[in-house]
Amino acid sequence: MSESLKGKVAVVTGAASGIGLATTKLLIEADVKVFMVDWDEKTVRDKSKDLGENAIPQITNLLDVESCAAMIPEILEKTDKIDILHCNAGTYIGGNLDETDGQPLTGCSTSISMQS
Repeated sequence: MSESLKGKVAVVTGAASGIGLATTKLLIEADVKVFMVDWDEKTVRDKSKDLGENAIPQITNLLDVESCAAMIPEILEKTDKIDILHCNAGTYIGGNLDETDGQPLTGCSTSISMQS
């Protein structure tokens, strides 16, 4: 069974690059309005312009509590619903995983997941 995504509204975090950008492109091809959430204002605005009117930039720093708290209300000022939430944002601290105690990685990943 295949359901059309046409007319749906999506929120994609980490949408300025990588998997988030690829997901955004696929959703737009399926006629979905996508709120592109990212902290990189210039890049997300440039990418949204490239993708057309169904790509709406949403500047949010997922490591900042106030920024996260404002994200959904700001989006809901521009639309009446959210059908799809793709929590894709992530980070890479650097180094080899076998050379760390895991605390910085775990703390950052947990913070991003819990706040998004």
